[in-house]
Amino acid sequence: FSNSGGGGMMALSPVSAPLVKANPDKYVLLNVLEPDENFEDNGQLPAGTAKMSLGKLLNLVYDNKVDTADWYQKDKTIVTICNIGKRAEIAARELASNGYTATFITRGMVEWTKVGATKPDLVVTLLSCKAEEVSLALTAVQVNQASGSQSVLACMGEGVMPFRNSKIVGCDAKDTVEEMKAPDPFAAAATIWKKYQDLGGVTLLCTTCAKTRQLEAKDFLEGANLFGMPDYLRMQKEAQAAITYA
Repeated sequence: FSNSGGGGMMALSPVSAPLVKANPDKYVLLNVLEPDENFEDNGQLPAGTAKMSLGKLLNLVYDNKVDTADWYQKDKTIVTICNIGKRAEIAARELASNGYTATFITRGMVEWTKVGATKPDLVVTLLSCKAEEVSLALTAVQVNQASGSQSVLACMGEGVMPFRNSKIVGCDAKDTVEEMKAPDPFAAAATIWKKYQDLGGVTLLCTTCAKTRQLEAKDFLEGANLFGMPDYLRMQKEAQAAITYA
């Protein structure tokens, strides 16, 4: 780290909420909301989240005194968050342009509390319930997530079926990621999916596709979340890359 003083506008890429949640040791999460906007007070932000209003933070930045804040850790990236991301972006840009390692969560608390609001770098659409296609899709998102790039696995049509909870639905576990296994050299689907989840990967299931199959949110494995078509279309536009396995 080096603080080089006011340096003008710098290129700044946001970070996704799932990546921050999966890597708490890499980041200092800084809530820049005003004192009367206490999201952490009702459990929406994790315990230990730093808090400093945007105005107070900017004063520290301009006075070159950020490193005097009790939450500052020079070996960690400062991640700013607000309600919808606007103030967080201002805060992160000012920090970065003054030499601090900083970024922000694109949609703020909206993204923190709703995985469907995640801004992905890669969207992989899964339309099949066959073991090989499921394993290919899981491997693609897992490898991308391991590179530090946010992935979203979007399951549509028959692609929602492998994420059923066999204990609740009563289906054969071998037809779900619980015990699904494609031919070698693929690892077990459960192994790939767990690695993906541990890295902050997001798995989303089409709500309409689930309802068409008489399935509800409770019928799916933990970590597989229902989402709507508007979010899917937005993600397709925002992502840098998209792959479909059918």
